[in-house]
Amino acid sequence: MPISSHFLHRFIFGIYILTLGVGCGVILALGIFVAPVIFRATNYLLGLQMSQFQSGLIMTEIFFRSGYLLLFVVAFIIIYEFFSYIFLTTKKIYILLGGIATIMLLLFVLYYIPAIIEMQQQGEQLTQSDIFKSMHQQSVWVFQIAFLALAGLIMARINALFYK
Repeated sequence: MPISSHFLHRFIFGIYILTLGVGCGVILALGIFVAPVIFRATNYLLGLQMSQFQSGLIMTEIFFRSGYLLLFVVAFIIIYEFFSYIFLTTKKIYILLGGIATIMLLLFVLYYIPAIIEMQQQGEQLTQSDIFKSMHQQSVWVFQIAFLALAGLIMARINALFYK
């Protein structure tokens, strides 16, 4: 029995929403759970001798590895929204939110993470500079904007199921 195009579209849509949710989940988990624990690890493990710089190295490695998953999310957004635009009627808000999420995630993974790694490789002193602090703060803002765009895209896409 052949699969109907309607079923296939709904199935791919479900995978798309799940992928966007995973992207949101990764961002939330890293920002709310992982970073605070890593940077306060000495509060949880008595006798642990770990500097802020060492905590930053661990956190950066976690962000680096998470980057692969976030790049997958970006690829899915680009592919899904492109084909939706070509073959379906699509709203500008989907393109806008998908574009913002894509740009922010690409900035974070391909610009900020490598820049922070490079600064860390130059030594602890550089990571205490205003340049590093500014770069780090910018990366936080980019990550937060990416989260808001992903969450907005999820809500807009799901909302369209109920109100066409």
